[in-house]
Amino acid sequence: MEQTVLQYEFAGSFFAELARHVGSVVVSPGSRSTPLVLSAVGHPSASSSGLEPIVVLDERSAGFVALGLAKASRQPVALVCTSGTAAANYLPAVVEAFHSRLPLVVITADRPASYHDWGSPQTIFQNGLYARHVRWATEVAVPRHSPAGAGRLTALRAVENACGPPGGPVHINWPLEKPLEPPDAATSAENREAKKQAELEKPLEPPDAATSTENRETKKQAELEKPLEPPDTATSPASET
Repeated sequence: MEQTVLQYEFAGSFFAELARHVGSVVVSPGSRSTPLVLSAVGHPSASSSGLEPIVVLDERSAGFVALGLAKASRQPVALVCTSGTAAANYLPAVVEAFHSRLPLVVITADRPASYHDWGSPQTIFQNGLYARHVRWATEVAVPRHSPAGAGRLTALRAVENACGPPGGPVHINWPLEKPLEPPDAATSAENREAKKQAELEKPLEPPDAATSTENRETKKQAELEKPLEPPDTATSPASET
């Protein structure tokens, strides 16, 4: 739970600073990028101001949408995608942005290093993925090992290098650990799991006790459903002489 809070605080400080210099973020959502997307659009758990989100499901198309926005505005545009080959689909737009000197801030969610080389799904070597076609690249440290203010400083360095001179794309690879949901949602999920586990660990009643309980319930229900008898006319006050 503490790790989730740290991830959202770090991402919140990053995107709060980024929002001061970048107007739009083109998002291709996925599970691993959940903290980044929610922080980018201003989720309360991240305490960030929020950017204008543009959702494009296909990463290759998203890259060129961001490229067009940067070319039209001459201002940096952010890109956010999930882990794995999703990040590789940005490469054509990154190459074009590099040679056109257009400012893109490419942010790719990643699985932690411990997942690499174990056949985990959606896991490739993303750090340094774009090689010489970026002006600057870094990998975000796991938040618990990051100094205070690292999120804002990372955003500032990204924008400075993207704007140049010379301008061009920068790449931030961002390993994220589960749970990926916001702290409040993660707490609800933990509570549900705890309740489910408690039900599984609840001792079973012996057969005779269970049968006795059923008999008592049946008898009680029968009493409730029993029709009321009419008053005895022989003893009614109206019949006395």
